[in-house]
Amino acid sequence: MFNKKKDAPTVIGISLVVLLAIGGIILLLSIPTFGFYGFVSILDKYHLSNLLKINFFDNNIFNFIYIILALGSVHTLIMILEFIFVLLKRREVLHITSNQHKVISFVLLVGCGFLATKGIILNIFQRIQASNLFVLIGFVVIYFILFVCSDTYRKQEASF
Repeated sequence: MFNKKKDAPTVIGISLVVLLAIGGIILLLSIPTFGFYGFVSILDKYHLSNLLKINFFDNNIFNFIYIILALGSVHTLIMILEFIFVLLKRREVLHITSNQHKVISFVLLVGCGFLATKGIILNIFQRIQASNLFVLIGFVVIYFILFVCSDTYRKQEASF
């Protein structure tokens, strides 16, 4: 499907696509309707402001950097949990041979991510207050997408 060659035009093309994607994401996040101001105002509109509260700075650049650092730390946490999961799976500590094992792994990953976010990350970024329900639903959605789409979480063949 993709060109596997490592020549200069391929590297430049991939770099341009990545830069365009990053620029588009920054543009979308900077527009008040689609950014964090818009998300928080939508929660206020539907009386769900107790799910997520952000004490914004006076400067938009500081707000953007603060929220991106918080989201980046959550992303890093997810990557660390995935690395631990893959390591345990490769060392054959975890065996996912049935749907029950897959559900148990899902619950453990969601639980570890939830506890680490509430206990560590949200204590570091004190301007962001998220309810337990909001964080739990966020991790359930993230790991549901990962379990459905990723080959890392597929069932293994049973070895006798």
